[in-house]
Amino acid sequence: MGDIDESGDIDVFSKSNNGDMEAVLVTFINIITHFFKHYPDAKVYVKGSTPARTRLYQIAAEQELKNFEETQE
Repeated sequence: MGDIDESGDIDVFSKSNNGDMEAVLVTFINIITHFFKHYPDAKVYVKGSTPARTRLYQIAAEQELKNFEETQE
């Protein structure tokens, strides 16, 4: 995930600060959740461009997984 730079490449180190981080992360987690419904034995590996981003993704994934499990009860 990142911003498109002037050359058209994805800049994974940029900080756009446009206020959509939570929406992007939730959308990503929802897509992964949908994927696992179809491929329950699959594995997905996600790594951020920095340790802080990796941790952020981990926190978001854990929270969304908790929300998902609560809706399945």
